[in-house]
Amino acid sequence: MWPADIAGPVLELRSWGEPDVRRFPWFEPPPETAISQAETLLGRLGAITHRGVTELGKRLVRLPVHPRIGRLLVEGHALGCPARAALLAALLSERDPFLRSQDRREAAHSTDSDVLDRVQALEEFDQSRRRHSGVGNLDHGGAQFVLRARDQLLDAVLDACGPARRVRVPSDEALMRSLLAAFPDRVARRREPGGRRAVMVGGRGVRLWEKSAVREHELFVCVDIEEIGGSEALVRQASAIEPHWLPADRLQVSVDVDFDPARERVIAHKRTRYDDLIMEEAATDVPDSRDVSD
Repeated sequence: MWPADIAGPVLELRSWGEPDVRRFPWFEPPPETAISQAETLLGRLGAITHRGVTELGKRLVRLPVHPRIGRLLVEGHALGCPARAALLAALLSERDPFLRSQDRREAAHSTDSDVLDRVQALEEFDQSRRRHSGVGNLDHGGAQFVLRARDQLLDAVLDACGPARRVRVPSDEALMRSLLAAFPDRVARRREPGGRRAVMVGGRGVRLWEKSAVREHELFVCVDIEEIGGSEALVRQASAIEPHWLPADRLQVSVDVDFDPARERVIAHKRTRYDDLIMEEAATDVPDSRDVSD
C-alpha cells in the first residue's frame, strides 16, 4: 500500500528520465491523486517544471531525505547556515526528542518560531549535554540521535551543494526562510489580528496551539498539523514569516468584479494573492468594460 506522499519516488523517476510516471511499469501503481499531489508539491518546491527536473531538483535527489526537507537543506546552505539547517532538517525528519508533558506548560519562547525554539534547545543540549526544559521535556537519547543525524545531513548537503558561502542574513532569519522554502504550500494568514484562527493555502482552516511562539505575525508557516476533527486543524508547530520573504513569482494581483445584492450594484476589489491565499484586499473602481480584453 502506497503512502499518501510519494514526492520522493516521483522525483527519482523524473530524474532518471521518465517523462510520465503514470506510464511507468509500477508493480502496484499508486493512486492518481497521489501522483498529482506529488507533482504539485515538487513544482512548488522548484524541483520540476514542464520541461523536466531542474538543477535544484537534481540536488534534492542526491539528499537522503524527503524533497521537502531537502529543499530546507538547500535553502539553508544558500543562506549561509548549512549546519543549523541540517539540525533543523534532522529535527523534522527523525523521531521527536521533545516529550509532550501532560500539563502542557508554557514554553519559554525566545523566537517567533516554535521550530526555531526547539533548534535552540537542542543546540544548548549539544553544548552542555544536560537537560534543557525551556521548550519541553527533552529525551537525551532521542536528542543525541537527532544530533548524529544532523552531522550526516550536513555532510550530504555539502557534498551536493559544495562549500557554503558567507551570506549577510541573520542565522535565525535564514532558518525561518528555509522553513518557508520547504513548506510553501502551508503558508497561513490569520483571520483577525492576534487571533488563533487562520486560513492556509488551499483554503484549509487552521488554529494555532494556544501556547505557540507565533503570537503577533499575520503570516506563518504551518509545520506540524494535527487533524482534530471539525472544520479546523490544530497547528502544533508554526513559524512566523515576513511578507517580503514570499517569492515574487508566486504573488498575483487581480481586480475582481462582483455583484453586491444588498446594495444592488457592481463592486470591485483589488486583491493580492499568494497562490490562492488573499494577502491584501481593498475596494477599487470598477474597470471600464473597454479596458477588459475578451
